[in-house]
Amino acid sequence: MFTSNSAEMTQTLVEQARQNACSVLQEFAGSEDFLAKIQTAFGDKFDANKLEELRQQWEAVNCKYLQHHKLG
Repeated sequence: MFTSNSAEMTQTLVEQARQNACSVLQEFAGSEDFLAKIQTAFGDKFDANKLEELRQQWEAVNCKYLQHHKLG
């Protein structure tokens, strides 16, 4: 059973994880081998326009709402 305190702790942990994910995405988006890593993961089956939009958001640390994105 969750108490108010444990709910607050959970929210804090989720926020810390989101901030960490944003930092990792920013570093990844700005890396020289970004496209090569994407191609390793997805081959050539991805929407280049969506990928570029995400890359720009990640690089600008615009991760306010991390969500599932379909690249294909």
